[in-house]
Amino acid sequence: MNRKLLFSIVRIVFTLVVLVLLFKVIDFNLLLGHLRNLDIGFYLLGFAAYFGFIVLWTVRWRYLVQATGEKVSLLFLLKSTLIGEFFGLFLPEAVGSDLARAYNLSRDTGKNTAAISTVLIDRAIALISLALMAGIAVLVSNHVAGVADVTGIVFFVIIGLIGGWFLFFNKSFMRRFQWIFKIPYIDRFESGIRGLYHSLHKLHEEPRLFVVTLLMSVISQMVNVVAVILISRAVGTQVDPIHYFVFMPIIWIVTTIPISISGLGVREGAFAFFFTQVGMASSAAIAVSFLHYACRIITGLVGGLLFLQMAVIHPRKPADVALQGEGASR
Repeated sequence: MNRKLLFSIVRIVFTLVVLVLLFKVIDFNLLLGHLRNLDIGFYLLGFAAYFGFIVLWTVRWRYLVQATGEKVSLLFLLKSTLIGEFFGLFLPEAVGSDLARAYNLSRDTGKNTAAISTVLIDRAIALISLALMAGIAVLVSNHVAGVADVTGIVFFVIIGLIGGWFLFFNKSFMRRFQWIFKIPYIDRFESGIRGLYHSLHKLHEEPRLFVVTLLMSVISQMVNVVAVILISRAVGTQVDPIHYFVFMPIIWIVTTIPISISGLGVREGAFAFFFTQVGMASSAAIAVSFLHYACRIITGLVGGLLFLQMAVIHPRKPADVALQGEGASR
């Protein structure tokens, strides 16, 4: 408990320090000007696109859940995704969202291992789709090569994610790490970890499932990029759309690293770092980042209300395996 508290304090301090440094670097009055002059029409369109991304994300997750043999309604999973958005506001972005989704699904089905496996596979596919989308955008564009060495970054991430995927699901390779279960305390979780790995491997062995969900993920991420483009228009600034399709996947991958609260500070710094190199003012880039995050806050607050409703009205179903530990980029 003391270790978790320490990590939480470190993340809070890190988030505050990064935000303070950003506000010192940019012109704060210009940032406020962008927010005051916001085009509400374009912003509402951006929010609609963001919500469309949430719906498509949920459809992808449902496809994975159905592959485990569970019959869960799209509406229930949409509520679970929104609840995940709520918890992602207070915890590291990916961790909070995935923990909440896994918990809520296991609460409904009573099968924790299957629930966690679908969420982890969903997260991995989302990260791979982001890297592939950025790679394709780099290949079809003549404008981004050399900008902040982005081409090398993109393909390094692609190789890392795909290579990591195949190594993780290579049983011969993973057997080399069985010594981990001899470590005190970790040995208590051996049965649960092995069961989870088996469940993940079972999903991995369905190539059609991987291809379909990867395609669905690319489409949903593209809709989210469109949301950022529309929000940029609402702020009164915009660069060549191809830059968004290259930079946004990288930014979203970076913000899955659990070093700040909900990605705050890290996300804004990444926005400023990339978009200022293609002509966008740093104050405008950070304004776009905050406004896109505001879409998450709105959907997260809706998720918070849904969580309260479900907690009061629907009692938890018995689970076959106790949910242990923390789960795993959008």
